[in-house]
Amino acid sequence: MKLISFFAFCLALAACYGDPPPAFPRPVLPQVVPGAALDVESQERDELRPVTSHDRVCVGGDCSTVSVTSHEHVTVKHAQASYGGQRLSFGQAQALADPSYLADYDHMTALAASCRHAAIPKYVGEILTTGGILLAADGAGDSGNYTNPYAIAGMAAVAGGLVAYALGKYALGGQDCEPANDIFEARRAQWRSADDADVEDDLADELERIASQFNARQQQARQ
Repeated sequence: MKLISFFAFCLALAACYGDPPPAFPRPVLPQVVPGAALDVESQERDELRPVTSHDRVCVGGDCSTVSVTSHEHVTVKHAQASYGGQRLSFGQAQALADPSYLADYDHMTALAASCRHAAIPKYVGEILTTGGILLAADGAGDSGNYTNPYAIAGMAAVAGGLVAYALGKYALGGQDCEPANDIFEARRAQWRSADDADVEDDLADELERIASQFNARQQQARQ
């Protein structure tokens, strides 16, 4: 089984790319109004929300974590943005106020498009490698004889799978999957709330921050 272990090790090296991040529409940049400020209205509300607590419960020497969800009154910060007299979604406010927002989106989608080209060789590699390992192991049996036709065919399939993985990763864009997902994960909450006109807590703080920076740049440009 040492040879199969070697092939499995090679597979782990070759298959270091995943799927592209989910696709979603490009946030729309609102029409620029010369001299207009990006206004943000913020407020805190007392709301009844589900809150989950985790408790460690031990009976004798057996311990487990128990999750309990109950509705409690919590303080939630809300924020909404407007510009030129028009209400903006969170994504529109980001596109207007954060120069890196649309740049990150365009870079992510370009990397994701390249990553998608590697999907077919990746799946082919998974099928060939998995099937090849099983076939070679079955052909070799307990004796570990890899010279019979089934074992040889299995090892050939594994080799073909590794080639497919390598082709997908290094020639067809698989190397772009990880950076595309890194960009998505860094702004995951922002992308998911792009269409929301009212955002909460951390996103409300983010909206205030970018609005303050945008308005400061506008003021400097007028001076």
